[in-house]
Amino acid sequence: MKPPNGKIAITTNDLELFSALQWYDAGLGEYKKVQLHVYMKAITKTRTPGNLVVGDLMDTQMEFEVPYMKIELDGKEWIELDKYNYIYKVNGVDQLADVRTALGKS
Repeated sequence: MKPPNGKIAITTNDLELFSALQWYDAGLGEYKKVQLHVYMKAITKTRTPGNLVVGDLMDTQMEFEVPYMKIELDGKEWIELDKYNYIYKVNGVDQLADVRTALGKS
């Protein structure tokens, strides 16, 4: 199955993922459970609908560009990446502040 003109519509998708992580804290001698939160803006680049067969898995394939992503671990900002606004933060520290200033984007 293919789209009539062989092209796909360019769409943006907001993806929000949540997970619970567990690891052993040797200093406290106990397991710690924390939330992982990932938010992404994704742009569909390619999409192959695949085949639809009763009782079988679909083999749909999609490829995305991710111009924005933010990851929080245990309620604290871990990574933020904004491709179009020259933002790259790790643990809240802006790694590209000087670049934005040099480009007159601040």
